[in-house]
Amino acid sequence: MLSSSSVKLVRCGLKGSGRVWAEPPRRGMAALKNWTKPSMEEYGVPTESWSTVNAKRQARYNMTLLGGVVFTLFSVFVAKTSGLINFYTTPYHLLNDETTKGYKNEGDTDELVIRLPGSK
Repeated sequence: MLSSSSVKLVRCGLKGSGRVWAEPPRRGMAALKNWTKPSMEEYGVPTESWSTVNAKRQARYNMTLLGGVVFTLFSVFVAKTSGLINFYTTPYHLLNDETTKGYKNEGDTDELVIRLPGSK
């Protein structure tokens, strides 16, 4: 059997050497007097159909989404035309006029011709 003094030593040994473990504050409903859980009679009764209210809400959300998409596209367009960003699509600065056409001028246009600079 363990005596009460040895239980205290074991309890202190488990907690660590000299550490004081603070307990969290206890919270309760002491600040609210005569508080009870709400009952179903206290909730409001719907005045409109759920589908009508949901349709209005979805229309508002869709307008918000449309506004965001339009704003994003406008911002990308302005940034691209102002030269702020470059998407690095076709390197036109490396191509001459003959290679930008890409197809033979004479004859069949089904064949793609790539002309390197300096070749005929």
